[in-house]
Amino acid sequence: MQRMSAGDRIIIYSPTTDYPDGEPLRAVTAIGTVIGAEPEASKVIEGGYCRAAEITEIEPVPLSRVRQHLVVPLLRYGFFAVADESSDALWAALTEPSADLVES
Repeated sequence: MQRMSAGDRIIIYSPTTDYPDGEPLRAVTAIGTVIGAEPEASKVIEGGYCRAAEITEIEPVPLSRVRQHLVVPLLRYGFFAVADESSDALWAALTEPSADLVES
C-alpha cells in the first residue's frame, strides 16, 4: 500500500456474492482511483491501514473475460501491480463498453 500513489487505478475482484458465505461470483465488481496521498489508519480494522479512494460499482465482469491481462495465476487478498500495457488493456476492458473482451 505504501507504493500506491494518488491517481493509481484500483480494480476490485469479488470471489463470492456476499462475504463470507455468498455464492461463487468470480468477477470484477468495482473500479476506482486512489485519491489519498498517504496510507491512513483504518477505521474498520484495528491496527490496519487504508488509502482514500473513489470507488464505483460496475456490472460484474467475469474473471474469465479479463484474465489474459493479469500476470498472477490467482487472486488473493491484497494489492498487486499490473504492468502498464496490461493495466491499460484491463482498464479499457472494464470501463469502455465497446472494448473487446476475449474469453480465456
